[in-house]
Amino acid sequence: MKRKLKFLLSVMLILSLISYGAIKIQGKNKQYQEEGLTIVTSFYPMYIAALNIADGIDGVQVVNLTENQTGCVHDYQLTTKDMRTLSGAQVVILNGGDMEEFMEDVLNQQEEIQVIDSSAGMDFLTGSTHNHSGESYQEDNELYNQYSEEIDHDHTDEESSNHPEDDHDHTDEESSNHPEDDHIHTDEESSNHPEDDHDHTDEESSNHPEDDHIHTNDDSSNQSESSHVHTHSNLNGHVWLNVHRYMQQIQTITEGLCEFDPTHEAMYRKNEDKYLEQLQSIKEEIESIKEIANGAEIIIFHDSFAYLAEELGMEVVHAVNTDGETALSAGEIAEVIEEINLHDIKYLFTEEQYEHTIADRIEAETNATVYVMDSLVTGGVNKDSYLKGMKKNIEMLKEALLKDQK
Repeated sequence: MKRKLKFLLSVMLILSLISYGAIKIQGKNKQYQEEGLTIVTSFYPMYIAALNIADGIDGVQVVNLTENQTGCVHDYQLTTKDMRTLSGAQVVILNGGDMEEFMEDVLNQQEEIQVIDSSAGMDFLTGSTHNHSGESYQEDNELYNQYSEEIDHDHTDEESSNHPEDDHDHTDEESSNHPEDDHIHTDEESSNHPEDDHDHTDEESSNHPEDDHIHTNDDSSNQSESSHVHTHSNLNGHVWLNVHRYMQQIQTITEGLCEFDPTHEAMYRKNEDKYLEQLQSIKEEIESIKEIANGAEIIIFHDSFAYLAEELGMEVVHAVNTDGETALSAGEIAEVIEEINLHDIKYLFTEEQYEHTIADRIEAETNATVYVMDSLVTGGVNKDSYLKGMKKNIEMLKEALLKDQK
């Protein structure tokens, strides 16, 4: 009787150890099976990709770190809420191409999180590196003078409304107009509080607590940049606008998830095949207009469209960054107009996310036409958002190209 009891106890112990070991191996030492797998994506394009790959899999949830309306994350800064989100992640999916520099330090300290770089191994285009200071144009340049007057006027009106108290000392009443207790500081905010022409007092500085702000290495440089110069990587990481490259990203993400969570590999693979089939249909539509698009010279108002142009064989003559933070100089506007006239450019591609006032102004001065495209960096919780957005872009391209063929 005692032998049987010992035998049964031994068997139970062995089975429990095997079960525990299986959980550790399958979960990469993270026992998520009981609680479910949490996949955190860096921003919207990766969120939509992950929603498709993990669609319908029980116990697997996809959470987007940034808000779906955030857009490009070049100047994004982590909040305490983001840190809490990351603390519950087992897998983090990144776009790569230096798009998520704001996460590097945190992820380097979280060795237990599996990071999937969806663009690993890709060669990237370089970003626009045009001079926004206007120094390449002399003051007696007619176009420069024309737009310099307009821009100076705009800035004067804006500055007078934003900074009505620049010429006198800051008072308690002024400081009460800047409650930032629960506020996440951005580059745009710092530009609204110039520190060049007056001294800040201890009382004023105490009115700007940054309790909810996660400081990064960029913070100190942002505070000292009175000239509003933003330093970004020269890599153009917006690879998802090239459907072929986006399909590669889907494959890379799937491989990473299957390696981390082999229990659901069959479902990941099934979803991957379904999504790739849908994307192939989009790719074929692009191929159908490639013949008339190939070689066309264009100007883009966001670096992301360089990848769409790459797939279509279009030539980007000039990339203008209108990211909502850096105002274009008179020299920049003059340069764009000069290039349009020189190359007889017909197409100006701008995007929905930012105002395209500058593009409209340039259109009015040239024979080029503005076409508003979708960079696919914002949207709702709909796994078909990428497909719908690309179809819309293709229709816009067809309209532009066929109009020029008539």
